[in-house]
Amino acid sequence: MIPWIGVLSIGYIFGNIMKWEQKKRFDFLLKWGIGLTALFILLRSTNWYGDPRLWSPQDNFIGSVMSFLNTEKYPPSLLFLLMTIGPALLLLIPFEKVQGKLANILITFGRVPFFFYVLHFPILSLLAVAWHYIRYGQYLNFFVATPDSIPADYAPQLWLIYIIWLLFLIPMYFLCRWYWQYKSTHDYWWLKYL
Repeated sequence: MIPWIGVLSIGYIFGNIMKWEQKKRFDFLLKWGIGLTALFILLRSTNWYGDPRLWSPQDNFIGSVMSFLNTEKYPPSLLFLLMTIGPALLLLIPFEKVQGKLANILITFGRVPFFFYVLHFPILSLLAVAWHYIRYGQYLNFFVATPDSIPADYAPQLWLIYIIWLLFLIPMYFLCRWYWQYKSTHDYWWLKYL
């Protein structure tokens, strides 16, 4: 939890940077984005510091890239944070100019990110438990499941996970939009934290 609290704290500070005038803000985003990304590449390529998992060249290029990018997320390692925050800062520059329906959908999620984050765990967990019960006729707690408790014919399919993820975003968009409207019309002190 401690690394994530640090990331959240930096996010609150970063909100003030996003209020700067455009040129100053873009210069900051460009310098820090390149700097964090370059630091990730430098540290990761040497396997010197920043992540408990060392990378190694694999039999093919894609495997080597995946090994290079395979950093620890829980708890987040320094390299995971550099690898995600650096490119994200760079992407903010072109994304600021994007407009249209897709941009409005993304802005809706961005207005209430913690609300989305808190809701997605229980909803997806309940859906996974329900699907498993319908498919196999048994309750399975995925948080404490062992390899022995998973049915032998269970094989997760990445394409199916992407479809479920996209379908899940549809009701979440409407929930997030409702919550943003509620939050913007009600002045309760605790709403600012969600």
